Amino acid sequence: MSIAKTGTKWRSAQTISRSGKTVWRTNAPRAGSARGCARRASPFQSIWQRSPRSRKNRVMCMTEQAHRLCGRYVAVDIETTGLDFSQGDILEIGAVEMRDGQTVRVFDTLIKPNGRISPFITRLTGITNEMVADAPDIKSVLPLFYDFIQDLPLLGHNISFDMGFLSHNCARHLMRPIKNSTMDTMYYSRRLFSQLPNHKLETLVRAFGLADGTPHRAAEDARLTALCYEHMKRYAEKNDIDLAALCQPKYPAYVRIGDIRPAVETFNENHPLFGKTCVFTGTLQTMGRREAMQRVADAGGKCASTVNTGTDYLIVGKGSGAKSSKQIKAEQLAQRGQDIVILSEGAFCSLAGDAVENSR
Repeated sequence: MSIAKTGTKWRSAQTISRSGKTVWRTNAPRAGSARGCARRASPFQSIWQRSPRSRKNRVMCMTEQAHRLCGRYVAVDIETTGLDFSQGDILEIGAVEMRDGQTVRVFDTLIKPNGRISPFITRLTGITNEMVADAPDIKSVLPLFYDFIQDLPLLGHNISFDMGFLSHNCARHLMRPIKNSTMDTMYYSRRLFSQLPNHKLETLVRAFGLADGTPHRAAEDARLTALCYEHMKRYAEKNDIDLAALCQPKYPAYVRIGDIRPAVETFNENHPLFGKTCVFTGTLQTMGRREAMQRVADAGGKCASTVNTGTDYLIVGKGSGAKSSKQIKAEQLAQRGQDIVILSEGAFCSLAGDAVENSR
């Protein structure tokens, strides 16, 4: 069934198809334009827009006040062909608009990648080459997705991974960035429920009694992420926890490695960053340098400022084009047999989230 948009209202769809067509469902009438609501509700203005200092933080946070005022956001999940947004393709986008804890709209589409889907990715996602044969390409889907999310905050589980792919593709194909503020249920979980064995989405779903915790496709995972967030909000309110304090850490402009301390009390020793030494070079696009370092610390790893024989990972952000001295040094050590891994930003986002196949 084709879906038509008239003004700012979406017509209801009767069915959801997995044939590759983009499908919306509407469970409640729209009360005017979300863009207009976002402009009127000033707390929706992101930190990135308000604070020049935080412009380096591409992954932004909302104040909890904004959620109390409007209770509207879009939960997002994607499936991809790999871990690196500069090399992989998006296979599926699922998004759920939530209003006061209820689903009001669903965006769900398969996407035809540039190449064939590997057997590994098919096992991981359940998406086959036959399923995407007649699906729209990313250029056709992005304008629809961009229009769907409007100015609403975006929620995800390890959302820096999703935002890496989405922002990269929007900048490439639409020539405009995604400036929506973001929230991360994995970030909240590590601070609210540090006693959990890990913070995978399926673990949270089981712990909160929301479902059986088995893996799902993008739209269903987006829905479960939203339910986890609603559970966290209720938990925080019941236990008098200031979720806004977790949402907006106050960072100084200059990052000193010695100031980075774990924000959790226990670590998952099976995390790929546990006990590892990480060095960063270049400018990160999906998060600030301090947030990236904090993720390493929260996983039980440590950060260093220079590359040497004790370095396990070098994370390479965007540079001027030429290789940095850190990257050159890392490549030299690797050629000598040193066990050092050079990661792109996209691969780090996945690794920091317990690796995409383990945490999403």
